[in-house]
Amino acid sequence: MSDQENTRQFICGFPDEWKSFQQRQRPFLKRYHNLAAAMDVAFIRRALLEAPIDKFVFQYGRLCCEDFHEISLACGNGYGIAALKLLRTFYEQAVELCYISEHPEELSAFWNYGYVAQHKILKPILSTFGKNAVDSKLAEEVERKFNEVKEQFLI
Repeated sequence: MSDQENTRQFICGFPDEWKSFQQRQRPFLKRYHNLAAAMDVAFIRRALLEAPIDKFVFQYGRLCCEDFHEISLACGNGYGIAALKLLRTFYEQAVELCYISEHPEELSAFWNYGYVAQHKILKPILSTFGKNAVDSKLAEEVERKFNEVKEQFLI
């Protein structure tokens, strides 16, 4: 390999968009190091997470940080519509995180609703593509877990 090949960097994105973003978002970029430092303090550490709520808050908070960085990446490269799509999920997760952290007794209901959501997805897949579209053991497991928790979500 030549020296020129060794010094090449893989760059993904659009440098012209970066420049434009930097000009438009100077106040944000001026303070970004504070936000990055806060995220590092919160998530780049050895955490003793024994209670389920502590694990949830830590992991879901980390997920929010990842989403924030994805939104920033989309914005910095001129993908504003993609950023808006990601922003909706980010906002919903941040609200969920705030609520569950203030109401840890709701964690099991939040977790159990996942089984309801899986069941809602499974039903149209099976009705559209037939029972062989999904592994039978998986379908049975989803159905079993849904039946265990469905009473919690009846209105």
